[in-house]
Amino acid sequence: MKEVITHFDLDVLFDELSSQEMSNSLKAYTDGLDMFFEYIAAGSRTSLIREYKNFDATSLDPDDTKFVDDALFLANYDKSALRGENVVLFSEPVILSEFICAATLYNANEGVLRLISYRGEDKKVFTKWTTSIADNKSVTSYSVKDTVLGVILPQRCKFTAVKIAKFSSLFTDYKKLERVRVLLERVREIPLIQRQELQSRFQVINSHIK
Repeated sequence: MKEVITHFDLDVLFDELSSQEMSNSLKAYTDGLDMFFEYIAAGSRTSLIREYKNFDATSLDPDDTKFVDDALFLANYDKSALRGENVVLFSEPVILSEFICAATLYNANEGVLRLISYRGEDKKVFTKWTTSIADNKSVTSYSVKDTVLGVILPQRCKFTAVKIAKFSSLFTDYKKLERVRVLLERVREIPLIQRQELQSRFQVINSHIK
């Protein structure tokens, strides 16, 4: 006759089934995605990004005129619509993860960040931001996570930095893509492995109480 077990130390039985492994795998995956992104500070006049304060197309030199024309070629804003605005433009589509500026914003109307997208798309605005203190200065951050060709800043906002990924890099940086693929597979595998482990442990319990 099988002995009936009336007590199990479940902590011991399930000690290896924790959420930590899943959390670690998810973090590794998000860190892998983060490899595609870079922070670019204001004043970094590169072939990818340029800032224009009080935008006036008629005052641009030939180099800036070409940059703006290329950036807005497929955009849902034209040069005349940007006159007098503070804008940041990109020479190619980017995924804008975060837009950071120095500002003191008191209401949603003051804090509207307008996204420059593709022609034919609805004009998008972003009104949610967080404020923190860095180096004794107020820093305002917009978590955008959208594909853009540029942004139109709130009038009270001084551009500080952006966190972006070039859209083209998502298809051409094969080493990073392979690393992310492997990490994603690991995230998918863990729930299945843990489910199998859980079933095994319940079988142990059932074998003692039948």
